[in-house]
Amino acid sequence: MRNSYDVVVRHWNTSVMRELIEDRDTICDSIDTMISFFEETEEYEKCMKLVYIKNDITAEYLTRKLIKDEL
Repeated sequence: MRNSYDVVVRHWNTSVMRELIEDRDTICDSIDTMISFFEETEEYEKCMKLVYIKNDITAEYLTRKLIKDEL
């Protein structure tokens, strides 16, 4: 779980991760699993970072969807 966290946090701003936005549900489910794990281990700073990334994913996805629908 810690390795998954490192990958998501360190590489979130790279273009590779941004391209995965279309698979938002799968990514968010994985992030929810990580959040649950870190809540149980009381590592709340990691939970916070993951929540921010999840919110960013959702905002990016909705923005792309709105733009696509308008074009």
